[in-house]
Amino acid sequence: MEQTKNSASDEFSSFIDKLEQLWDKVHMEEFMREERRQQISNFHRKLLSDLLTGEDKVWKEVIVVALNLLHQIDILRLLMKWAYKQTQEQSASGLGELVCGPA
Repeated sequence: MEQTKNSASDEFSSFIDKLEQLWDKVHMEEFMREERRQQISNFHRKLLSDLLTGEDKVWKEVIVVALNLLHQIDILRLLMKWAYKQTQEQSASGLGELVCGPA
């Protein structure tokens, strides 16, 4: 994870350096550069915020799906217990009929 964080930071710094080089070529004034840096910083902050919001939403949706699956598993367990009990009762009554004849 540390390597990914460092890579992202390096890429952003490289991006800013390239912009500075372009601005040098057109002799952009410092006050304009600062405005651009602020815009870039705001876009960057907004992008990261949107990514975090999206990841949080996905995480919450995964939790909801997992809880629903667990609920369905619990229902299936109850149905399997009920079916097993019914099978046991039918087997016991069938054995009684076999030994003693119909009631």
